[in-house]
Amino acid sequence: MGFVNMVIKKELSHDKRKLLGNTLAYSIIHYANYLLPLAIIPLLVRALGPEKFGLLGLAQALMTYLEIIVDFGLSITAPKEVALYRDDRNKLNTIFNSILFSKVLLAVIAFLVLSIVLFAVTKFRINFSIFLIMFGIVIAKCLSPAWFYQGLEKVQLYLFITMFFRILYAVSIFIIIKYPEDYLIAAGLQVSCLIIGETIALCIAIRSHSLRFVIPSWQDIKYVNQNGWHLFMSRITLALYTSGNTVILGFYTSELITGYYVAAERVIRAIENMIQPVINALYPYIVRNKNIKFMVKVIVMSVLISSFGTIGLIYSSDLIIMKLFGSAYFESIDILKIMSLELAIAIPSALLGVTYLVAFGKTRMFSFSNIFGVSFYFVSLLFIIPNISITKVIIISILSHLIVLLIRSFGAIQIYSEAKRCSVNGEKGVK
Repeated sequence: MGFVNMVIKKELSHDKRKLLGNTLAYSIIHYANYLLPLAIIPLLVRALGPEKFGLLGLAQALMTYLEIIVDFGLSITAPKEVALYRDDRNKLNTIFNSILFSKVLLAVIAFLVLSIVLFAVTKFRINFSIFLIMFGIVIAKCLSPAWFYQGLEKVQLYLFITMFFRILYAVSIFIIIKYPEDYLIAAGLQVSCLIIGETIALCIAIRSHSLRFVIPSWQDIKYVNQNGWHLFMSRITLALYTSGNTVILGFYTSELITGYYVAAERVIRAIENMIQPVINALYPYIVRNKNIKFMVKVIVMSVLISSFGTIGLIYSSDLIIMKLFGSAYFESIDILKIMSLELAIAIPSALLGVTYLVAFGKTRMFSFSNIFGVSFYFVSLLFIIPNISITKVIIISILSHLIVLLIRSFGAIQIYSEAKRCSVNGEKGVK
């Protein structure tokens, strides 16, 4: 062990050792976030049945949009600010309060949006209880200090807190949820564990870094949100055709059909979100080091892994659905096979987005890629709504992802070309 540690210290710089440690920590956090819920799905879907499981999935999809309102791009811009001013205690305290205050205001706006939706849409109003309970996810997002730990590149403590409450949620589901009528309890357990975990993490962040609560000035609030609009628009548009499928199917089809789709989507999202720890760890590293060659290697590797993963998932769809969900979800097998094609596109696209375009200052290109993709998505939906089906919706979603990938690839090529030109001219540029 001592020899291994000696080799690691010799071969890796301090920054890259830190990057590796944060990547591993983020990996554990996100695997707890996505694999633990995936592990309890066999019990949850059998207890709730396709209809109630579909309703729960619909509520979660709607909360995704409200979470993005509360986030307003801060999950991307805030770590950058914290990383830049981590050694300036006064500036750090100002940033902390400005971001937290912004999120509280945005949470109020999100609740007003939810209230309008529940009042306006009869199908949602009938099941208003589940939507109100699930709004707790948005409250947890408001309280979450993940951006603070990420900017400081100190995520280990946040890891332990988050994982503990994810495990607590999983254990609670195993013990308590038995019948379809328990779907509200299932939602309540998820929300409670999220809120308590994020609150504890927030309190520890405040205490350990001697932060003080002060009401920020309008100028400070404006400063931390000045780059948020483009990122907010890009994320809300991206969510429109990732979580949008569930909302569209929930609105135009039955809860049963939505349940079949949600089952397959849970598998895809669990796999796709495995890349998120890498993005979270890479982003502050790339912001500081501007290491293009390293990013190119990461993206090439992601293309290879996601392509092989797609092939493997297509051939194992039957086994996955039967083992995780049971025979009641037989219809989800073909849905999962079609959705598998998304993996080869979405994973490289995600890496090209935040960790490449945004980190190198191409925020508008990042935003444009999502806006153009979602525009294609909704225009295409207009043609299929009279005869809407799961297959048609998935195909449109995949094509939208492909458009986003192509636009981001063009932006990445621009960055690489600019870097080479700077290198040839002897200018100081990216690495």
